[in-house]
Formats: sequence, structure tokens, C-alpha cells
Amino acid sequence: MSDDDRRDSWHRAVCKELEGRVKGRKFLVTVQAEPGQGETDGTTSPEEIDPDAWETLAQSTEEWLEGLNPASTDPDDPPRHELRVADVRIELSAAAKKQKQGTGSLIANPFPGIIAFEGSHSAGPADPFNADDE
Repeated sequence: MSDDDRRDSWHRAVCKELEGRVKGRKFLVTVQAEPGQGETDGTTSPEEIDPDAWETLAQSTEEWLEGLNPASTDPDDPPRHELRVADVRIELSAAAKKQKQGTGSLIANPFPGIIAFEGSHSAGPADPFNADDE
């Protein structure tokens, strides 16, 4: 498995576990997982992680989020939290939800390299297509 595949696998696993276990929904959390940042040889897969370890990771995340005040977080300098599981360093950052606090998704980027947005984020209608401009 390539490094990119391992990173993607870990990213998806961390997002899935946090989304399913963390109850608080006042923030959108961005996840960054970096495998091979621990003391082991770097070959641990997400499937090898004990459910208790995932629960500990979720509890730590929930405690961190509960300690944040959505009204006082700076969107330009979001609070960060670092966790470790096996040989993986996980960095979380939190942005307060402006709408739908307490509902919706927890994870802002459930897929590696992609940030998912809730609601409409349209910049307006597209310019009309004119085939003669090409």
C-alpha cells in the first residue's frame, strides 16, 4: 500500500469513527491524519485498532470540543487539537457552525483533500455559455 493510500485509509477511518461516536455538533471539524508518526514501524491499519482506542479518541475529541466556546473561536485561526492512535498523528481543527448548531455533520472533510459544505454556498448563477467566444 502506498503512503497516499495509507493516509487516505486512515483519514476515512478517523472521520467515520469520530462522526459516529462524537455527539456534539456545534463545530465542523477538519481532520488531518498522518500515518507513520509514531514509535511503531508504520504498518498499522485502521482495521487493526481496538474499538476501545477509537472510543478513547472520540472521548478526547468530545471533551476538547465541549471546552470551546463557539462565539469566541476565530475562523482565521481555528483551535487545534492533536491526537495519536497507533502510529498515526491526527490533527483536528474546529470551526463554529453559524447555522444548524447541534445538528448535521461533525466532519468538514469526510474525504481526503475535499472539504464538504452544508447548505448553499453558491456565488450566483454562472455566466451564460456562448459557443462563439471560443
